[in-house]
Amino acid sequence: MSEQGTDSDQESPGRYNRSFGGLTASVVVIVVLVVGIFLLRDLVFGTPPEPQPESVEYLDSVQQLQQNGFDVVYPVSLPEDWIVTEVGAELGEQPSYRFNLYTSDEEFVGIRQESLESARLEELLEQYVDEKTGREDPLIDVGDIASTWEGWSDDGGDVAYSAEVAGTTVLVFGDVPADELADLVSRLGTDEVATPEPVTPPS
Repeated sequence: MSEQGTDSDQESPGRYNRSFGGLTASVVVIVVLVVGIFLLRDLVFGTPPEPQPESVEYLDSVQQLQQNGFDVVYPVSLPEDWIVTEVGAELGEQPSYRFNLYTSDEEFVGIRQESLESARLEELLEQYVDEKTGREDPLIDVGDIASTWEGWSDDGGDVAYSAEVAGTTVLVFGDVPADELADLVSRLGTDEVATPEPVTPPS
């Protein structure tokens, strides 16, 4: 009596051969579909807007620092549609201060104030402007806190002005035209921030 069936007869029904080419084609189709969905979404709904920088009430922070005995160089006023997005301070024997601003065109501008004993000007320029900075025309008799502001720039278009103010180095820098940065320099001061008069309701 002969044995019934062979190995081929015992194979599961419905088998098919998987090939590398078929797998690659499937992956390509999936990628094309995903890309198409994202392109269609952008066409229908538009590109999501980038988050806008948020303004902070920087004069309140300056006033608190002043009330604790710290001499801060800060913008007494701002150019039109400019905002301050951050006020920072490292307090101690050699305090330092920083202001981050954005222009009306959303270009970044920074103000840094460091003790002469804790940081040299060259280090500040290297950190916030460029390792290689060239001299530019200084600002003479601009603003009230320094008679001369040294001018600096780099190959990428960044501009900076620096001055010594009451034992500190103040650096103002940004990727903006020199005249706009000079306007900000002219607005810097150290006067005490006035406390608003309380509003008396009508009787």
